[in-house]
Amino acid sequence: MNGPIGTKSRSRVQKVSSMTTVGEKIRTDKVKNRRNVHYSNLNELLNDAQQLAQSEVQLLGNWSLGQIYSHLGDLVCTFA
Repeated sequence: MNGPIGTKSRSRVQKVSSMTTVGEKIRTDKVKNRRNVHYSNLNELLNDAQQLAQSEVQLLGNWSLGQIYSHLGDLVCTFA
């Protein structure tokens, strides 16, 4: 185990780089350098999520990394 709940979250938050401050909305139709994401199967999605969890990411939209993972988790549960 990685210690108390929150310890892991804090370390992840430190790894995430964001372009905005809290409360500032991003016009996502104007954002450049976004990844074009397409998965052929569930394993590709899971591999990408795992790789992102172990990497430094830069958020380019209005969702936090937690919101993104929650959305992907809902998708996985739909097809599981």
